[in-house]
Amino acid sequence: MSIFVGYVLVTFVRAVVVFVIMLTASSNLHEQMVLGITRAPILFFDSNPVGRIQTRFSKDMATLDLLLPQIWIFASNGIWRAICVFVALMVLQPWVCLVTLIVLVFCVAIFNYTVTAMLQAQRMDSVYRGPINSGITNVVCGVVSIRAYERVPHFRRKFIDDLERSCNVTWTYFSCNRLMALWLDLGVIICLFSSVVMAMLVYVDTIEPAALAFSLQIICDVAQFLSISVRFIAECQNYMTSSQRVVEYAELTPEDDLVKERD
Repeated sequence: MSIFVGYVLVTFVRAVVVFVIMLTASSNLHEQMVLGITRAPILFFDSNPVGRIQTRFSKDMATLDLLLPQIWIFASNGIWRAICVFVALMVLQPWVCLVTLIVLVFCVAIFNYTVTAMLQAQRMDSVYRGPINSGITNVVCGVVSIRAYERVPHFRRKFIDDLERSCNVTWTYFSCNRLMALWLDLGVIICLFSSVVMAMLVYVDTIEPAALAFSLQIICDVAQFLSISVRFIAECQNYMTSSQRVVEYAELTPEDDLVKERD
């Protein structure tokens, strides 16, 4: 009972610490971005539409506040659990380390192959989301002129085109994510099948049935959590593009000092 209570307390403390650290970091980034935007030169607003700025304050900040802490908790939990299970596996049955290493190499290869496309799709999603917000702002501000000059079909067509581009990028991102999940699950299934066949043909007479069953079950555990953790790490890396976009606005060159020495 004490072990269970300790596990619950440690898990709760870890989640609170992660949320506090990330929310504090996102709040500081938000304050720096507000300061950078308010002191940016006029040329910045002439070259950047309003929708692009709104996307940094809406979608990117929501990603840093809501999505990134949760994904990071799941990713860290899966990685540490896979490491602990792998160490226990080495102590119990060293022969299964080869299968686990093969799964690890396969997961890393699939991660490097698909994460590039996912990062590019995440960046393009932030780019194509800006025209949607800009179009809505322009229509709301100029609705009288649009109706007077009968330009409603033009703006409706433009809104549909911008929405279609954004949806295409989002569909590409989720397609790459599901492709990575499919390949990871396929590799895990093949490695698990190979380990079971090897255990039944080679080690069935030299290992106790209970130890063999426990080893096979723990292989399934480490392979499954390793596959899920790789997907969560890819999600964390994709969501970090939002922090890059926020830092870009936080580091804008200010127009001039608010208070000078002669003042």
